[in-house]
Amino acid sequence: MIELNVPFMEKEEAKRLGARWNGVSKRWYIPAGVDRAPLLRWLPKGVDLLDLDTAIVEQGGHGGLPLRAQAPLHNRTEYSLSAFLYKISDVIQKNIIGASWVSAEISELRANKGHLFITLVEHDEQGNMVARTSARIWQTDVERLNTKFKQGTGSDLEAGLKVLIYARVEFHPQYALSLFIDDIDPSYTLGDMAAKLAKIREVLTTEKIINNNRNLPKPIDFTHVAVVSPQNAAGLGDFNREAGILQKHGLCDFSYFTATFQGEQAPADICRAIDLAVLQHAKIPFDALVIIRGGGALSDLAWLNNEHLARVLCLCPIHVMAGIGHERDYTIIDEVAGERFDTPSKVAQRIFNLITGNAIEAETNYSEISRKVRQFYKYSHYVLDKLRQEIAHSTNNLFQRLQERLSLIYQQLGSQALQACTSLEKQLTIQISEILNQSPAQILKKGFALISNTRNKIISSKLLASQQQQLQIEFYDGKLRLKVEILNEL
Repeated sequence: MIELNVPFMEKEEAKRLGARWNGVSKRWYIPAGVDRAPLLRWLPKGVDLLDLDTAIVEQGGHGGLPLRAQAPLHNRTEYSLSAFLYKISDVIQKNIIGASWVSAEISELRANKGHLFITLVEHDEQGNMVARTSARIWQTDVERLNTKFKQGTGSDLEAGLKVLIYARVEFHPQYALSLFIDDIDPSYTLGDMAAKLAKIREVLTTEKIINNNRNLPKPIDFTHVAVVSPQNAAGLGDFNREAGILQKHGLCDFSYFTATFQGEQAPADICRAIDLAVLQHAKIPFDALVIIRGGGALSDLAWLNNEHLARVLCLCPIHVMAGIGHERDYTIIDEVAGERFDTPSKVAQRIFNLITGNAIEAETNYSEISRKVRQFYKYSHYVLDKLRQEIAHSTNNLFQRLQERLSLIYQQLGSQALQACTSLEKQLTIQISEILNQSPAQILKKGFALISNTRNKIISSKLLASQQQQLQIEFYDGKLRLKVEILNEL
């Protein structure tokens, strides 16, 4: 019985692989007849795999594995290096029979004389490396497996990919331990990428920010655009074929921010470029933030499926237009961006079409406005001319009617004036007659006399008369001068 050191959190997995619990020793162990290979990772530290079965027998059925101790100097067995390594090989071949499906991440990959030499690693959830080994694909299998993988994923085998391989282990005295890959499952790699995308999508959905950038208003015109791309990338050249024309004619200004789009530093470098664009946006606003790169291997695009990068794009205050790779290429950037395009050139075409479309619409509107202005002017001129004619006609009619009216009024005034003059003449005659009848001569004839002093000043009272020595009395037929004599009043 081979005892194991199984952590509590891994006991279910150990049980699934065939390990059993020893209630006496309170430890997990490998029962007889169970494949040991999947369980060897839980062997206690310091266990010597050489002579594993012999050691078990020497323990007298104890069931435990002997810990490495100082070998006795007497009765010792000596091995040459090759014999020692062959012994290790025998132990491995005895305990691991055939091939197994193994999941791992490709850390390094290089070709040599047609063979592929691969370094496989495993990381825990904290990103710490927990396993590392070498693997190889013989020249005779390279084309078959690479073709199968590329047809299934769209990418060649490259560093950074998680793969599920069908491998057999060999230990060679010259080349040490190595895995020989006989088959590969492309669907596992696609599934891993899909799972990673799903996890990022779930986090962004939980934070309620996944639709933030898509909900920003789409630009109605482009005058200032920020572009994030790899330096000297083929996709950037495709983009600039359209953008350069717009820049040359002053229709749109493009500000470029370069970043690395593959490798572990890619997400942080892209975020840095986006932050620089957002800072500049605060001073001179951008209409859009374009993120582009040419199509590439699936492993290169995998670096873009990063949670922090996705969050930065969701919270970006600028409308994001993504043009990553080709139509079959899809990353989390495409999912959270305000707009997604298959290629960089299609992003440029969208900008070009909107600008030219606006220009064509403006020209059409200008032509339509000009046509309507001319039409309105012509109509206004017609209406004004008609109004002028109507006013002239109405004025002539009014003038004629006024003339007729004035003529009638003149006739009426003449008749009325004649009548008034006749009446006035009669009244004047009467009044003159009355006035004449009231003249001093006529009054004197009625028996009245006019009294004055010698200086012809009218005397109208006794007092004035008494102050005169002589008075002059005028009758209708002459004047008399009399001496004043004051009579005593009784």
